[in-house]
This record gives sequence, structure tokens and C-alpha cells, in this order.
Amino acid sequence: MKLSTEDIKLIAKKMKKSGLTEVALEVDGATLILKNEPVIEKEQVTHEVKRVVSNEIIEDVKKETTEKKSIKEEAKILSPMTGTFYSKSSPENPAFVTEGSEISEGSTLCILEAMKMMNEVKATKNYKILKVLFKDGEIVKKGEPLFLVS
Repeated sequence: MKLSTEDIKLIAKKMKKSGLTEVALEVDGATLILKNEPVIEKEQVTHEVKRVVSNEIIEDVKKETTEKKSIKEEAKILSPMTGTFYSKSSPENPAFVTEGSEISEGSTLCILEAMKMMNEVKATKNYKILKVLFKDGEIVKKGEPLFLVS
């Protein structure tokens, strides 16, 4: 029996269809070995490189975001207790601090009412108030940020 070019093409086609990677045939003392090795096309390589680069960029962004979060954590004044937030000592008085206020260590920032006790929250160092996060009468939980500061 002699194998024609058409026979070899047919064997290669069936090999590809079945997922075989190698076929060896012996016909009349002659051995025919067909190997189906994946060909990496330029587009595949480019796609893989883009994926690797993308993963590196994602890792850099994650690192940068983590660093920004740690900076943000330091730029908050947290509530020392659960209570009702008041920005001033009485309704007719001005607020202790407003957005943009420059405050010094020991200054009163707000009052937290807990169990009918009025507790002053004081600055632990010099700050600039960027944002007041609560309004008078709102309930604040322990550990929640009261102010964003720089």
C-alpha cells in the first residue's frame, strides 16, 4: 500500500480533530511520523505579553492604593466613643471647627454626648480640618471618622 499526499492530509486533519499530538505509521517498511506541535502566532505572544504587563500594572496600582489608604487612615480623627455628635457647645454658639479651620493641639473639635454626659473631643496635634463628616444630632459609633484632616 502506498500513501498519497491526500491520505497524509486526511490523517493530519483527523489527528488535529481528535487532539492527537503525534502519530507514527509504518507502511511497506517506511515509517511516517506526524507531529502536531502548537504554533505560537505573533498575536498570541503579543496577547501574553500584554497580560503580563497588565498584571504588573495591576500590582503597582494595588500597592499605590494601599499606600494612599494608609495615608488616609492617618488623616482622620476617629471617634473615641459612641454618642451623639455636636459641633458647638450650644445652638446659638459658633461651631468649634469648620472646614478649612487651622487648629492647634488641645483645641476642642466637637462634643459627643453619651449617657447624658457631654464629652469634648480634643485635637491631639495641630491640624487643618478638611471635612467635617457629621452633622449635629447624628449618632457616631466608636472608631468612626469624625473629621478628615491634614
